[in-house]
Amino acid sequence: MPARQLTTRATRSYFFTTHSNHFPILAKADFLGSERPIPLLFNAICAVSALSHHVAPSILRTIKATIRSHLRDEDMLDNSTIPNIQALLIYAFSMELEKGTAASKTWNVLGLAIRMAQDLGLHRKLGSERKEQSEADHTELRRRVWGGCLIADRWISAIVRRSPSSCSRATSPRSLTTFSRDGSTASR
Repeated sequence: MPARQLTTRATRSYFFTTHSNHFPILAKADFLGSERPIPLLFNAICAVSALSHHVAPSILRTIKATIRSHLRDEDMLDNSTIPNIQALLIYAFSMELEKGTAASKTWNVLGLAIRMAQDLGLHRKLGSERKEQSEADHTELRRRVWGGCLIADRWISAIVRRSPSSCSRATSPRSLTTFSRDGSTASR
C-alpha cells in the first residue's frame, strides 16, 4: 500500500475507531482543518493507529524511529505549544510503542507534556468575560488539553506504579464536559 494511502487510513482510523473516542484531546475538525499538522503530532497519530491495526513491524519501527527523531532533533524544550502537548500526550498514552522500557520513557514524555502545559498556563482559569466564538473554542481546547494532562498523569501513574505529579493531586478539571465523535462539546 502506498505511503499516502497508509497515512490517510491511519488518520481516519485514529479519529473513527481508536484513541480519540477515549482520550479526546484532539478534535478531528481541528486536525483535518490545519494546513500542515506538526510532524510529531501526525506521527503520534499514525503510531497509535498502527498499533490498533497490527501493521507490518517494519512500518511500526519506521514510525517509532521518526517520532524519536522529532523528539531529539526538534528542540521541544523551547517550543511549548498545544500541538506539541497533544502529540506528547498521545505518544505517552500509547505505551505499547516502548516495549521493555515503557515506564521510564512514558513517565518522562508525560512529564514534558505536563510542564509544557504549565508553561502555557493551561492549568490556570481564564477570565469568564463574554468571548467571541473563536476565543471560546480556544478556551475549550485549553481545558481539554489540560484535562488530558490530568487524566494521563493519573492513569499512567497507576499503570507504572508511581505517584501522580503534584499538578494532578492539586488540580481537578474545572467542569465535566462530554465529547462527541466530531469533537464538539457539551458541558454538564
